Amino acid sequence: MNQSILFGDELRWDEQQRCVIFTAQSMGALLECIVPAVLLEELAGKPVIEQNEGFSVFNQFRFDLEETAEQLIEDEEYDSQGRVVVNTLN
Repeated sequence: MNQSILFGDELRWDEQQRCVIFTAQSMGALLECIVPAVLLEELAGKPVIEQNEGFSVFNQFRFDLEETAEQLIEDEEYDSQGRVVVNTLN
């Protein structure tokens, strides 16, 4: 794991976008990382309806999700709002 990219422990659930949001710090910049519920549902093999379910699935796959986000950050793969969107696992 790249020590220049640090991931925070705090998670947020965005009800409108149906995603888990976590943060990463890279070269002093704070980045939002997004994991859509669609991916969480794929990983869990069941619907993710609410925040607690989203957080539970995220935490089960945290290492892999952070590893994928790290690769996206290193490759500078950001969306139009400067966020990292994890749509699949590496």
